[in-house]
Amino acid sequence: MLHCLRLLVLCAFLFGHSLTTQGQNFGIGQPVPVSKLDVNGNLTVGAGYSGTQAAPANGALIEGRVGIGTATPNANAQLDISSTTRGLLAPRMTSAQRNTLGGSMALADAAMLVYDTNENAYYFWDGVQWEQVGADTLWDKNGNDLFPQDLNARVGIGTAAPNSHAVLDIAATDKGVMGPRMTSAQRTAFGTVLGSTEESMLVYDTDESTYFYWDGTQWSPIGADTIWTKVNNHVQLVAAGDSVGIGTGTPASKLAVNGGVSIGTGYAALHAAPANGLLVEGRIGVGTPTPSAKAIMELSSTDLGFLPPRMTTAQRNTLQSAANPADAGMLVYDTQEEKYFYWDGDQWRDFVGFRSNISGIVRLDWNWGVLGAPIRVELTGTTSILGIAPGAAVIVTPKADLGDNRILYGAMQGSDSVVFYCRGFAGGGATNLNVTYIFIY
Repeated sequence: MLHCLRLLVLCAFLFGHSLTTQGQNFGIGQPVPVSKLDVNGNLTVGAGYSGTQAAPANGALIEGRVGIGTATPNANAQLDISSTTRGLLAPRMTSAQRNTLGGSMALADAAMLVYDTNENAYYFWDGVQWEQVGADTLWDKNGNDLFPQDLNARVGIGTAAPNSHAVLDIAATDKGVMGPRMTSAQRTAFGTVLGSTEESMLVYDTDESTYFYWDGTQWSPIGADTIWTKVNNHVQLVAAGDSVGIGTGTPASKLAVNGGVSIGTGYAALHAAPANGLLVEGRIGVGTPTPSAKAIMELSSTDLGFLPPRMTTAQRNTLQSAANPADAGMLVYDTQEEKYFYWDGDQWRDFVGFRSNISGIVRLDWNWGVLGAPIRVELTGTTSILGIAPGAAVIVTPKADLGDNRILYGAMQGSDSVVFYCRGFAGGGATNLNVTYIFIY
């Protein structure tokens, strides 16, 4: 201690400072020292510094290693701070103060360390700019936003060689990508804060179970047909003025089909429609939304009629020229005869030969030895039919052999001919027939 005191007295003498003692405290330039050694000024320590290097104002220059909290500082450490109950507080400043400090620093100040109280992070000076301690040097931070420092850099996840044409390349064979998930209500609310600059924003709607993207003005489902839209369980065209073409790109009607059409559960997948034709399994209403339950087709109109197929006699005979029971009931209009004809399964018949409101009971008596023998027709009812009085009888003779055991019979009564079309049979007997219409031959 005496040696140290002498050294301090000598220093004070040589440098013109006063040396003061206060109990066990020593002061240099300080008349009332409050510490063991109280220096009012700067301090230089070390053989190479003392007498040659002036310490900063009120600062210190120390040439050798320094130990704080330890008497044996690490031989490889210039400063060794040791404690188990205290830490180290580096200079603390706001971001603005840090940036102001950085404005006065250069390459020689590289490694300068401060704590930013706004960012709550350590920053060091790299010789050019501040860098956050522990931050990825490939990424930068702007507030709460992260972005690559190299704005032209590509990002690879699961790959070290991202595709040269991709900004983000995600590679995996057992994992997917999960986008932001939200309900329809949340998506709608989110859309109220979006504009044209958020075009292509992508979210997953958990109610609709599909992805939606923001097109700049509204949400649109990914993969949705821009021509069709779904409303509840119904599908409709997006544009009300559009038309639908099947097999044609230029539909002239709201629905145009280039080909045949099959309608009905039992027809659609089982029966091919005729070429450019139509097969309908159920009832049809034309001009009515409620076709009769008893009608396979009902035509309803108060100002339009029905036009069946029209053809010449030759065309009609070409259409049906041989027995064809399966087509019985076929109806056409003969433009030369100027009347309707129907096919009875064997031949064409017109409607002009039918008389309405003629009814009664006729009795046929026959005794055929040869097919086509005359038969006796007796009216057994109470109403005359074409001049045949009740209880009267006429003999009807064959008029034509139609083949296939079919004979056409007729009898003259005044200006009319009563015709019975009968299929021949052998033997004899009598048969009562209910007659509603009598054919006029």
